[in-house]
Amino acid sequence: MTAPAHLVAQVSSGWHPARDIGDVDPLLSDAKTFLKRFSYGKAEGLGITDVDDTYTEGYGRAQAKFKAAVRQLVQAGQRPGPITDLDAEFDWATKSQMQLLAPPPPAPVDGRKLKPLYISVEGHMSDMFIGPAVGVGQQMEAEGLVQLQPTGYVNTAIPFQSNTGVSEVCRFMLDPVLMPAGRPWCISGFSEGDIVVSRFLNRHVINPTGQFHHRLRDLVSVLEMGAPYRPKDFLGDAVLQPDSPKAGTGGISPEWLQVEALGDRIAYLVRHGDMYTETPFDKAGQMQRSIYSLIAASDPKALLFELVAVGINPTAEIMNVVNAILRGVLFLGNMTPHGGYQLGPAIDWVRGKIKASVSA
Repeated sequence: MTAPAHLVAQVSSGWHPARDIGDVDPLLSDAKTFLKRFSYGKAEGLGITDVDDTYTEGYGRAQAKFKAAVRQLVQAGQRPGPITDLDAEFDWATKSQMQLLAPPPPAPVDGRKLKPLYISVEGHMSDMFIGPAVGVGQQMEAEGLVQLQPTGYVNTAIPFQSNTGVSEVCRFMLDPVLMPAGRPWCISGFSEGDIVVSRFLNRHVINPTGQFHHRLRDLVSVLEMGAPYRPKDFLGDAVLQPDSPKAGTGGISPEWLQVEALGDRIAYLVRHGDMYTETPFDKAGQMQRSIYSLIAASDPKALLFELVAVGINPTAEIMNVVNAILRGVLFLGNMTPHGGYQLGPAIDWVRGKIKASVSA
């Protein structure tokens, strides 16, 4: 039975891919440039004199040869599909074979099925691949429990440029391949690396308006070592070092990590005698914190003038404190308590946190 003439007219006048002389498609100019690489396209002036988005007689002839050649190759298994037909249409298969279409977006990755990303941040003047923070991560990676991600940043400068490390950790978190939605993560910092980790967590994760506050639920563990940002008398979920700092002390920085938001996911590996993390909270400790903050933010050559500018009288006693802190910052003094850790208990703690998160 033949369809009524008016229906045939309606169908034939409906939308169709460009196929007739004068039809327009915004990809036709690109198709002409593509076909120019072949002798039959160049002979028709495609991409040379025939360059617009209009279907032309010359384009139609060149496209026909291209579609026939592609069809033969696909049928012979010498070229991946889609297979092209032999009509005159500038259709999806033709555009695909000319590589004019954007590839489909990759299937979303379920980060919950990935191993945790273990971010390590080493300290001032350190190699990002050598040190206690990365050492724990290396052991976890060797056991097949994590993917290790050391952090490179400007850690050789005085004044400190710790915020370059914060920016780098933010870059990791923004990487959809490294940190897809739902992926668990661990983070560890040593010395200046503790400054980087603590600032990152305080500003961007623990902060309810922080850019990565929604990733707090994915956080598995925070391991801080030789920590200037240690809160008063806080060691965290486990005592990881037998010679821990004495009571009534904390980090030398006047800013501390907001540990309350981390619950049992935070632990400190710190030692008695470490000037960075065993600073008292008396008047002497307050002075040490002020001097440390000044040293960390000043050019050592201008330090004396900076002290006077903020109202600190540079007496012999004060200068002894300044010298001790400055030598510590520059790693010129006895830094044995600021390191030399027995990593076994810390490794066991991190391993336990990872395995518990996997089974949860």
